[in-house]
Amino acid sequence: MAFRAGVAARNAENDRYNAPGMCLQQTRTWAGIPARYPDASRAWYNTNDRHPGDSTNVPRGAFVYWTGGSRGFGHIAMSLGGGKVRSTDAGGRGKIATVDIGWVSRVWGLRYAGWSWDCNEVTVPHK
Repeated sequence: MAFRAGVAARNAENDRYNAPGMCLQQTRTWAGIPARYPDASRAWYNTNDRHPGDSTNVPRGAFVYWTGGSRGFGHIAMSLGGGKVRSTDAGGRGKIATVDIGWVSRVWGLRYAGWSWDCNEVTVPHK
């Protein structure tokens, strides 16, 4: 069973390092969600509770998605609320950092997709 959204966000805040290029694995681990899809783009296309394009009202503990990239894998991060996300590789290769939601698009050139309460078709409890 997935952790509550607040617990998932706290797990993200307390984590400092990641396996480079493994955003989906790291983010779902923060939330206690098992493996299913091979990359963040595919996970986004299979969400059940998506909020496309909404980057201003992303609640704490929600999954935040981007698509594109040189191989089309996209990116996923954990919302901390207030327009911030905890993202793998944002502090440099293998280093987790807190950045604003627009950072991934500005710096890495990925297209913002939106946010969702679910990842790999598992919803984090949030109420």
